[in-house]
Amino acid sequence: MKRGFGVGAAAVAALLAGCPAQKPAPAGPGPRVSGKPSPSPSVAATPSLSPSPSPTTEPAPPEPPDEPEDPASAAIAAALGEVMRAHASELADCQRVARAANYKVGGDVILAVKLGKDGRPTDITAEQNHGTPDALLGCATAAVKKWDLGKVGKAGDLVMLPIIFGTAKAQYAISDDDVPVSGPKGGNIAARVLVDALTTPDPKLSLTRLSIRPRTRIPWHSRSSAMAIYVMHGQLKLSLPGQDTVYAEVGQAVYVPAGQVHALEALTGRTPGEFLEFFAPAGPEHSYRDPQDRAGTIVVSGKPDKAPAPAVLTKSGDARPLPIGGGKGQVRLLLEQGGKGDGKLSLAHFTAGPGMVVPEHVHAAESEVLYVLEGEGTMTVGGQTVTVKAGTAVHIPAGVKHGFTVTKGPVVAIQSYGPAGPEQRFKQPPPAAPVGGAQK
Repeated sequence: MKRGFGVGAAAVAALLAGCPAQKPAPAGPGPRVSGKPSPSPSVAATPSLSPSPSPTTEPAPPEPPDEPEDPASAAIAAALGEVMRAHASELADCQRVARAANYKVGGDVILAVKLGKDGRPTDITAEQNHGTPDALLGCATAAVKKWDLGKVGKAGDLVMLPIIFGTAKAQYAISDDDVPVSGPKGGNIAARVLVDALTTPDPKLSLTRLSIRPRTRIPWHSRSSAMAIYVMHGQLKLSLPGQDTVYAEVGQAVYVPAGQVHALEALTGRTPGEFLEFFAPAGPEHSYRDPQDRAGTIVVSGKPDKAPAPAVLTKSGDARPLPIGGGKGQVRLLLEQGGKGDGKLSLAHFTAGPGMVVPEHVHAAESEVLYVLEGEGTMTVGGQTVTVKAGTAVHIPAGVKHGFTVTKGPVVAIQSYGPAGPEQRFKQPPPAAPVGGAQK
């Protein structure tokens, strides 16, 4: 004779110890073992699945069961809670990767897990799924398949694992290792869209990391947004009708005004060129996610007319270093308001030495984007602590308080504002040191 018992309050209490409260999932079947029916229903036993950069709305804590659990149910529920605690970071990693493509990803699912003789899952199916996308569900299933559930049930048992992936209000940091690669067919261009309306709320500019194979040419086209490209590796050839060809090397950037017809080509040896591409306002980067989405991009056939406005080539080595952080760091402005470019966005080479601290501050009307090239640090963004390192993109929406501390330096980053403006503060002289004392 079979009986079913749920994963009740014991699992919830054990699992949520030290974690933000989570809303219980609907009652459902539990592991299948021999015996008599147990009165306790199954509820969600889930960790907090939201990393610090992605705050979630925290539901009310689970309500206590209507009646006490029998000792067998409580023991297995506790065992399941122990397993879930041990593997909570794996499920959180799954959601972090999923949010690199869409920060609003969430959902809840009950996984039916059939156990083999060694306590390892032999078959996993989704019994109930409310909003969990396929990629996130697949990652969670792959993780659970490696778990040892020998303390929860025996061979032939069917264990029901309710999992809740909380939804996020915002996301501020995205690692390019987590971002899915997209781009046109053929594989000559690999794009990782790091900052846009899907990865973070209300960006006024976008950031995409491009990997372009040698001698790949992007034919004549124009964009509805202003564009800046920073060269991390290789060489970029920029062609404009009726003007001299522009070549950008490592550490240099090119700027193309909105509507300007141009063509691009990666000039590298045997390895792909690596570039950071910014659009202000965000929009044209959508064509990387969906090549059929040409919104913001116009492909020009034939020989285009003469360019109405010249492009800008700017070199970090030519820009005057501006001291920041009491001399612990410096900024070189590549594009700025009232200087090179037309003010739609700024671009700067940012260096912060060991121990440098940028106090919390706010940009009232501009978005800020940072892409870290070297070093490590922590940022506070909207009250959340974000760890940043090489390959991390950070978006700070307008009006959100933020600060930065170097933990392993120096930190080298490319910084952009959309629109330009806040970078002008770097030109201001540091406050004078008080008489008879050190500068504050």
